[in-house]
Order: sequence, then structure tokens, then C-alpha cells
Amino acid sequence: MPAPLPPPVSAPTDLRKTASLADVAALAGVSAGTVSRALSRPGMLSETTRTRVLAAADRLGYVANGAARALAMRRTFTVGAIVPRFGRSSFPTMVQALEATLAAEGYTLLLSAPERQRGHDPALLRALLERG
Repeated sequence: MPAPLPPPVSAPTDLRKTASLADVAALAGVSAGTVSRALSRPGMLSETTRTRVLAAADRLGYVANGAARALAMRRTFTVGAIVPRFGRSSFPTMVQALEATLAAEGYTLLLSAPERQRGHDPALLRALLERG
């Protein structure tokens, strides 16, 4: 049986440094690949290993790097929407329904609501496309 995890570590003095996948792996006593599998494909690991990795990630305050994940998977799981007007009363309901539907499938909604004169600005579409 693996040794229990050490007590929580204190917050780093340099607040810009965040815990990395390697940090989680070192604390959990597993490889970086095992950490990656625990976070993205947990069914591939034993419950004991998965629990140990998740506990280490929680202790370190690990947050997955979305940009790195998107590069590796070649998908951002983001849907962009340009909505020209907020004035309609049904707008909030429509956005909530869209966001809930996308979230159920693992997607994030990136919303842009430009002022009327910028509604047809190609830079808005370009900005959304640049995000993947």
C-alpha cells in the first residue's frame, strides 16, 4: 500500500508560480502521464491511484492548463457566438439555454455582444477564430 500523502504544502511565496503536472506527479509518487490520465481519462486507472492523484492536485491547487490541453487534443471545446443586441427580453434565457446545452457536452461558450456599429466588424469574428 502506498504511503499517505504528506501534509498540505504552504502557498508559494511567488504567487505567479502555479503547480505543474510534474509537481502533482512528484507529490503523488506517480509519473506525469499517470496524472494526465487521472485528470482526463480516469477510467484507465485504479480507484486508489486516481484518488491519490486527485488528492495531490487538490493539495497543490493544481489547475489544468487549458491552452496546453487544447494544443495536445487539437480541440478547444469552445463555441463562439456574436450576438448583436442584448435588448430583447428573451436574450438571457437564450444564452442560458445555449450555455447549458454546450456545457452538457463539455464545451464553453465565448460570447461577444458588440455595440450596434461594431456588429458587422470582421475583427470580432477574427478574434473568436483566433481562440481556436
